Amino acid sequence: MSRATSTTVGVLVGGAVGAIAALLLAPKRGEEMRSDLMQWTRDREHKAAERIRQAGASMASNLRQMPSKVSQKAPELIERAKSRFQRGAEESAHMMESATEKVAESMEKGSEQEHSSQQVPIT
Repeated sequence: MSRATSTTVGVLVGGAVGAIAALLLAPKRGEEMRSDLMQWTRDREHKAAERIRQAGASMASNLRQMPSKVSQKAPELIERAKSRFQRGAEESAHMMESATEKVAESMEKGSEQEHSSQQVPIT
């Protein structure tokens, strides 16, 4: 955890502990204190539930938009893949032609050397 995050968490936890301590130590009747705590708890529950609803709605919206975003990007991605595949195929074909030519040349040289060593010199 970064130093800033640790500090922020510490401040929030300290604030919450301080608020609870203030409520518990305040000179209120027990019934009034319990009522205040219940109200504070309900408020926090409602706020948390609202944030969860907002996050869920945002995620659902993003999920609904995803197919159209993918559809928009697909042609570009397909074109890039085709281009890379074409370059790779061209390079492979060129390498194959070059290797085949070298093998053929090597075989011809070997054959020529074999024929020249088999000829008997006429004297």
